[in-house]
Amino acid sequence: MKSKATVMFMIVILLAACGPRTGPTPAGTLPPISTENLPALSSPVPSETSTTPPMPVSTVEPTPTSQALSGEAEIEIEDFAFNAASVTIKVGTTVKWSNKDDVLHDIKGDDGSWGSAPLNKGDDFFFTFSQAGTYTYHCSFHPSMKGTIVVVSS
Repeated sequence: MKSKATVMFMIVILLAACGPRTGPTPAGTLPPISTENLPALSSPVPSETSTTPPMPVSTVEPTPTSQALSGEAEIEIEDFAFNAASVTIKVGTTVKWSNKDDVLHDIKGDDGSWGSAPLNKGDDFFFTFSQAGTYTYHCSFHPSMKGTIVVVSS
């Protein structure tokens, strides 16, 4: 019986000696994995689960300013940016935001007094500005997305 145990022990030692020689690995860690033959990823893989949609880097610069001094102004949400980033309108003008991205966005006034529900691709949000002033807003899903509405008296 003792010789069987000795033979088994010797087999285990020999098999262990035939494996890769990467050196000892500290307890609780794994050796590095080669990514040499893996396909390239088109976007980063999130490291933890999140309910917030990912925020890729925009490749399109937002239009810096636009003026709609009567009627309606339009702002497109595209490539994770408000286009135009700043709009000047007259009191009483309605602004229309249109989501052109494949992810959820919303519009939230920085002061919290106005805003939209989440917008899917193709959804629009309308808001009429009835008082002169400067109104800053953002997307609560993607805080780097910011815009400004400047409302001037007629």
